[in-house]
Parts: sequence; structure tokens; C-alpha cells
Amino acid sequence: MTSILGERSIGIKRGYDALDLEGIDEMRVSRRFPVGAFLWSVGGLLVAGFLAAVVVNAKLNSPHRNFPNMGYAYFFAFAALAGTVYYLPTLMAFLSAPRPFIINRDGFRYGRRQLRFDQVRGLQNDVGRSATRLLLDNGSSIRLRWPIWHDSALFVDLLEHRCQPHLLSAAIAQLQAGKRVWFGPKLALDQKALRIKGKVLPLDAVTDFHFTSQSDRGDETSMLRLRTLKREYLLDERHITNAKVFVGAFKHLSELGNGRSP
Repeated sequence: MTSILGERSIGIKRGYDALDLEGIDEMRVSRRFPVGAFLWSVGGLLVAGFLAAVVVNAKLNSPHRNFPNMGYAYFFAFAALAGTVYYLPTLMAFLSAPRPFIINRDGFRYGRRQLRFDQVRGLQNDVGRSATRLLLDNGSSIRLRWPIWHDSALFVDLLEHRCQPHLLSAAIAQLQAGKRVWFGPKLALDQKALRIKGKVLPLDAVTDFHFTSQSDRGDETSMLRLRTLKREYLLDERHITNAKVFVGAFKHLSELGNGRSP
């Protein structure tokens, strides 16, 4: 490759740095009651129930059964129910979350399950849903909803930091074997090219990429922004598995392309 790594912006600008995380021998993650989700769920049910009662009463007793405001009643009842449906899984997760949840240097304990970091084959972050999903090597997964745990930003970064060496080593081994490594259905790397949303880009065509947060119609998302000299490509992080491993693997290929040892 002709590009020089130092001229590129590569990384994920969020969370704690490696020095902070290395100093943690053990982290006991405690649950917290999701007050916001509770208020939204209960309030949505109450509003929807009240409006439903108003509509039923109007249908049964009013001589003007189709009065002009009936459409507003339907709309707000639906919106209230939608809010309840959106936040109810967080409440259910709080009620069903196992104890304890402990992260140490060898692995982590999640309820009755004791897992090593090398048993995690993928991490997926969903800013919009405020959750991290751990994909395990036996095909199962664990969904960690941030609002029901204290210090969610710290424990997510800690999990990523301690899983990354295993995941990155596996990715580099596949790249060295000439294989393509997938980081979700829309992002992949091989020794010569990067694939994003069906587009194939030579590695030396990439001038910059980083992750940024943005809000779209109230939905908070984290986006991969990748640039070449000709255009910019965007990919929602919800479609990416092992985002930080992708950064490390790309950096590894860039160093090889510039004649430096990995």
C-alpha cells in the first residue's frame, strides 16, 4: 500500500483507555432499577388505558360517535402503547438479570455461567437500544442492557478490552492465511481490500475512518464513517461485530503494507 498509517485517522473515539482498564483486577457489576423505563412503561399503559376508556365511552354513549378529536385519541393511545412496548423489555431484563455479574482477569461470571474471554466470538453494540450483545462460541448469546447495570460504559469497555486480544489474534491468523474476515454482514477485510455494504475498496484507497455518534429522529446511533478520496461511506455500528477488532485488523494490514512488522 502507498498510504502511510500516520496520515490516517483510525479508531473509536469513546470510552476508557487501555491504561485505565489494565488497572482493574476485578469488577463487580451491580444492578440498578431502570426508573426511566419504568415511568415510560407505566405512564404509557395509564395513558393508553384512559384514552381507550374515552373512546369506548364515546362509541357507546355519545350521539356523535365520530367526533373530530377521535383521531387524536387513537393516535395518542397508539403512541403510548408503542412507548410501553419499547421500554418493557428493559424492565423484564431487570427482573430476570442473573446475579452475580463479575469481570476479572481470567473471564467473567454471569449468574451461574462462568465464561472465559476466549469463549466470546463477537461483541455487538447497539446505542439505540442501549445494549451490548455477546456472541458465544457455543452459538448462544448474552444481551446486556445498559440501563439496568451501574457503570455500563466501563464494563462494556472492560469486556471489549479483555476479549480483544483473543478476537484480534484469530482475525489476524485468518488474514495471514489468505482468508476474508467478516465483521458482520456488511463489513469485511482481506489482505488487499475492504468490503463495506457490497462495495469493494482497495486498502490503500481508504484515507480516514472513525466512529461517531449521531441522532436520527430521536434514535441515537453510532456510525462508522469511512472516507476515500472520492466519497464517504457510512455504516451503522449495529451491523458491525467486533468494531474494535476491525480497527486493530485494519491497522495490522496497514503496517504490513508499509513494510513494518505487525
